[in-house]
This record gives sequence, C-alpha cells and structure tokens, in this order.
Amino acid sequence: MRSYLILGMCILFLVQYFVDVQWLQFVVVLLSLLSFFGSTAKADRFPRLIGLSMMGIGIVLEWSKGTGVEGISEGIFLILPLLSLITLAPLFRFP
Repeated sequence: MRSYLILGMCILFLVQYFVDVQWLQFVVVLLSLLSFFGSTAKADRFPRLIGLSMMGIGIVLEWSKGTGVEGISEGIFLILPLLSLITLAPLFRFP
C-alpha cells in the first residue's frame, strides 16, 4: 500500500507538472503526506523521530510566517521534484 502511494504521488506529480491544475497540486500534496505518514509508521524509532520532528518544525515555521495551508502546500510541492527523481531513478534501470 505504501509503495502504491509513493508511485501514485510521483505519477500524479508528473501529470500535474505538465497540466498545471491548481486542485491537482493539493491532491499531490495530500498523497505525499499520506505516503510520508505511512512510511513513518513502518520506520525504525530514530528515523521516525527525526522525520516527524523535521516535518513538524517545517509546518510550524511555515504556519508562523503567516502563509497558512497554502504556504505549507507550496513548500511540500517545492521538494517533490527531488523526491520523484530519487524514487523513480532506480526504475530506469529495468528494461
């Protein structure tokens, strides 16, 4: 289930990148948050603690800037190209 969320997020990000629909950006961010929390549930204790604290600090900092949910969504969407590249690059190896 977790890998389907991650692959779905990557594919939807690529679609949204070329189509450029605003509501689809929120769907991609929601999928990325679901895949993040699904992955933290299966992670070891220390990486889970680091990941949740970094995500929490980022959300609190973005919220304190006054940008709200739109700023948080934009911040998460900003790092998705790198995340998609890291996730999909090993798949290019297979014929």
